[in-house]
Amino acid sequence: ELLGVGGLRGVYVGVGTDGSTGTEVLHVALPGEMSGLVRAGFSGSVNLDAARYCDPDTLGFAAIKVDPVAFYRSLTTLVDQLPQWVPEEGRREISRAVSEFGQAAGQLMVFSGDVAIAANVQRFLPIPEVTAFIGLNETEGIEGHLRGLLAELSEDEVSSQTYMGTEIFTVSVQIEQVNLAPSFAIHDGMLIVSTFPQVLKGAIRRGGQQSRQFAQHPAMEEIQRHAGDSNGVLYLGAGEIASLLLDTPLQQLLRTGIAALGIDPDVVPEPEDMEYALGSLLVTVRVDSEGLTLASRSAFGEGTALALAGYLIDRGLRYLIDKDV
Repeated sequence: ELLGVGGLRGVYVGVGTDGSTGTEVLHVALPGEMSGLVRAGFSGSVNLDAARYCDPDTLGFAAIKVDPVAFYRSLTTLVDQLPQWVPEEGRREISRAVSEFGQAAGQLMVFSGDVAIAANVQRFLPIPEVTAFIGLNETEGIEGHLRGLLAELSEDEVSSQTYMGTEIFTVSVQIEQVNLAPSFAIHDGMLIVSTFPQVLKGAIRRGGQQSRQFAQHPAMEEIQRHAGDSNGVLYLGAGEIASLLLDTPLQQLLRTGIAALGIDPDVVPEPEDMEYALGSLLVTVRVDSEGLTLASRSAFGEGTALALAGYLIDRGLRYLIDKDV
């Protein structure tokens, strides 16, 4: 009961296909109370509002709804009722670890539990841009604490600039000869953190627009339709990622290598063909009183493979019948 797990009743797997999209569902039937330790950290449906601030060409987007404070409360209840056979020294160590987590959980009360991360590739940046959006219950006092954390990343001073009425804090960092500029801003009731200030500016600018947002992307309609009351979602533009990889010297390298094997180099697909063929990947996660449900939709899942196998078998049988074999 304290763990929120009433016993494993079964594991169910389903695969299917809908046109060009394959679907896989995994359900682990673990009935139990939502207040138990295993489930306490998941509360409410995922919030997709951060998509309004993301680039329309975003390649990866993930969002989750968490509740670290509820998890801490459930954890303390469990520790208070540890069985007698747990050694006293072990109890002390567990209590100390829980106490340290409790201090962090107290600080995390300023966060609403809405977390989203977006990733994209821009040719003018040395590495992929990554932006995190963290919902806040309150903003007072958090700015100074975050500036202190930012200052610990570099010997350089933290600089600030105001953009569209929002103050952005930045510090210069060099990692493996790559120059980064981690930045953060508190905007629209959120903490926005990114690898570069220009990326953060783009997020602030898009938030006030009605277009040029990932929220307007055709994929977002599918995400919203399938997310429902899930606790988390993950979207990857698999086709676009493959297209970007091929639209580099890698494509010519593949062509040269295949030609050396005596194979027609035209078998290497064009970037736009790969983008169309692979499409996107969407994964949703739901934790409720019945257990865990994990669902995925993509053009390259098991459901699609089974459909393709069925199609090929059907075509093969038709050929044999036509040939009267």
